[in-house]
Amino acid sequence: LDYASPEQKQRLIDRIVSFTSHLVRDAYGNYVIQYVIDQKDNYVNGKVAQYLLGNIYELSNAKFSSNVIEKSLEHNEYSTKAQIIAEILLFPSYYEMLINQYGNYVIQKALQEAKEPHYMELIKRIKGEIPLLKKSNDFGRKIFNKLIKSFPELADRQPKPQKKGKGKDKRVNYQAQNYTQAGYSNYGNSYYQYSGRRGEKTYYQGFHTRSEVFCLHIYTLY
Repeated sequence: LDYASPEQKQRLIDRIVSFTSHLVRDAYGNYVIQYVIDQKDNYVNGKVAQYLLGNIYELSNAKFSSNVIEKSLEHNEYSTKAQIIAEILLFPSYYEMLINQYGNYVIQKALQEAKEPHYMELIKRIKGEIPLLKKSNDFGRKIFNKLIKSFPELADRQPKPQKKGKGKDKRVNYQAQNYTQAGYSNYGNSYYQYSGRRGEKTYYQGFHTRSEVFCLHIYTLY
């Protein structure tokens, strides 16, 4: 391919693509298909994808062909990517694929490449498998941590119950912490005291130890 004339190259690629179904399963042939995909010809890559559709689950969980599925998700027009993702969305379960040493990479690549509404559909489907993945084996927990880090939407974070009364900043309610993280206030090593009842406006008095500035903020406890 590197030394062929344009006409020879096109004829050779057409021939290679016609054997996609066989080559993607081969220890060496899959590299040939990947090389073709890496040429980033959307027309050719779209033809390759057509040979993959209908067998995405099987190919995604196999050592050699999973690499080709990842490449197809990366180097194609979105209309073709969407066809692959649409088939992934038809899988009855994602758990077996997530704990598969090859399949989990296809899921991650699909999440990276998906756009709305496919992205949130994938998130919703995969999120249902997260608790089981977290309680699985060491490999499953490793994939769990990687997914949560890369795709925070998969995390099911619930606010911790807050203690009533006075206390330091670690007792500041969950919503107030969110405000701080969002940048509404940033007081570093501050000491906070608060008063009031839930549902009412609450006054937070803070003393900034770095700039020695007294601060007064109003939040609402929920």
